[in-house]
Amino acid sequence: MGRDSPKGKALYRNQYLIAETPLAETPGLEFHKFGSLSVYHHKTLAVTEASGRDCQLLSLGYLLDPFTPEASNLEVLRKLSQAGPDLEALLRSIASISGRFVIVYRSGDQLAAFSDALAQRQLYASLDGSPVLTSSPKLFLDLYRLSPRCSSEKLGFMSQPEFVKNEAAWFGASCPEDRLTKILPNHYLDLASKSIRRMPFPKIGRLQEQEVVDFAGQVLSGSIRAMTNDISACNPSPEAGTAELSLRRPSRLARRSHSASSTTRPTGKPASTCQRLRL
Repeated sequence: MGRDSPKGKALYRNQYLIAETPLAETPGLEFHKFGSLSVYHHKTLAVTEASGRDCQLLSLGYLLDPFTPEASNLEVLRKLSQAGPDLEALLRSIASISGRFVIVYRSGDQLAAFSDALAQRQLYASLDGSPVLTSSPKLFLDLYRLSPRCSSEKLGFMSQPEFVKNEAAWFGASCPEDRLTKILPNHYLDLASKSIRRMPFPKIGRLQEQEVVDFAGQVLSGSIRAMTNDISACNPSPEAGTAELSLRRPSRLARRSHSASSTTRPTGKPASTCQRLRL
């Protein structure tokens, strides 16, 4: 099946790859330049860029601010960019943002990347040589024309009946593809040092139980309102263009959905992630 066929065009839907060294061939993907980084993405994946006080942010996916549910991707990103050159302040401010996204941060010599609270928009990194970021091991292998590389230990694990029975569940930061590492929830990738670090804990004082309940309720209800303001931003059609998705303003006439769900960043121990094996 060719990549130009209907199924081929959907092969990398909502996927991305970011590299310092430009690629010669990227069939079916669109291109965006972010500083020294070349960003390749499927047209269904919203790409938004904003500048603040001595910093630039790039988001892939959608962001939801439960405290300003009518805000667009661009407005949420501009608000976050006010952290300026203080990366730690940005990582603290992202704690209450819902959505399904990856953000790349640039300020001076600082360059970092992290994903949403549950890493639903997956972030893998190849740190041998020039860094490469991607949401898909398959996209990484296809664009670099590589054959899968999987250790004998991993192959033995994947050959176990329990692995198949548990829907190919894969836990932790390792990846079936040896050249990639997964960035877990509550962690970020420092691209300058090629190191993975723990996000700082939000500064929270002593709270009463009712204050916690009220805050959680506001986050949940605000996230649902943000999603239902423009449901197409969360579920883009294959035909929608990136620019259209990035700049579309939420509609106030959208129907509310009681079946929607939202996630905000947990503040306790980093959660293990489970993914279906996709090479």
